Amino acid sequence: MGTRSLRRRLSLAALVALLVPVGLARMAENTVDPSYAGTVEMSVNLGVDTSLALDDAKVNVAQGSYRFQNMKATLTQTSDGAPVEGATIVFKVASVAVCTDTTNQKGQVNCQANTRFDPSTFPATTDPTTLPYTAEFAGGSGYLPAAATAGLTKVG
Repeated sequence: MGTRSLRRRLSLAALVALLVPVGLARMAENTVDPSYAGTVEMSVNLGVDTSLALDDAKVNVAQGSYRFQNMKATLTQTSDGAPVEGATIVFKVASVAVCTDTTNQKGQVNCQANTRFDPSTFPATTDPTTLPYTAEFAGGSGYLPAAATAGLTKVG
């Protein structure tokens, strides 16, 4: 199906306790019998599952700095492979965001981090040329989050 749902059985009193504080239900005083022992079934759609696919990328080392290139990702719906357009993808190396871009109508993004990163940007014990990179989609617009990891190849 491509969506995740949560199905729970709740007592009527529990359902009212959930809905009234958030303003989704307005009930007059004394309209609910707290001794009611029945149950109410509720289904909540949590969103559409997504998947991220990555290609290996390059890290150019020149003049004592790093430049990340060819970070490519494709975001699709897990159920049918349909592309997800307009999603923000954040590319990271050693938890440092090195590029952010938005997917096109094919769900693809090719992030060229034209910024050169000084080695001090990364933790002291980290050599970014030996690490993989990650791409993350935080979710939104009815889509669930996704993340993936791929390799970096040192050039230069």
